[in-house]
Amino acid sequence: MLKPPAAWPPLPTVWISLYYVGFYVVMTGLFALCIYALMRTIDPYTPDYQDQLKSPGVTLRPDVYGEKGLEISYNVSDNRTWVGFTHTLRAFLAGEQGPPRKDVQPLQVEYYPANGTFSRHYFPYYGKKAQPHYSNPLVAAKLLNIPTDTDVKVVCKVIADRVTFDNPHDPYEGKVEFKLTIPQ
Repeated sequence: MLKPPAAWPPLPTVWISLYYVGFYVVMTGLFALCIYALMRTIDPYTPDYQDQLKSPGVTLRPDVYGEKGLEISYNVSDNRTWVGFTHTLRAFLAGEQGPPRKDVQPLQVEYYPANGTFSRHYFPYYGKKAQPHYSNPLVAAKLLNIPTDTDVKVVCKVIADRVTFDNPHDPYEGKVEFKLTIPQ
């Protein structure tokens, strides 16, 4: 049976509720339309994150320094101060193991691969759909005969066409810097 009209909710409350239901349906539809249009404009064959800088991302890997910042300090005679660094580096380089290099002569700095450069086959990067098995290039440097009890400033620069590393307005563009201290 129908309820008598006196038991019905007041008419303005029904109209206001219907207005808000319709309003939120329209807003949800507009949001879904915007997301659909955005997803149609994104090309899956280009990298997701790009910057206006021409310089590739330069960083330190692996993150052996953790919360300490970019100042690496350890004591040669106390292995507790450096064993964490070596475990992290060995785990990071486990996939890079191979035959030892035969042409390397002891110098102040040894680079891996030779001359501290990497092949051009890493560039350009076309995105994860076009290159699903892409691996980032790796350059490593072994510092020899480092003086103890001295702060050594290490600067790694990208030297390439259209890449700057001497921008006075952005001192970290195209390079990474860190300090290394080895106490006696």
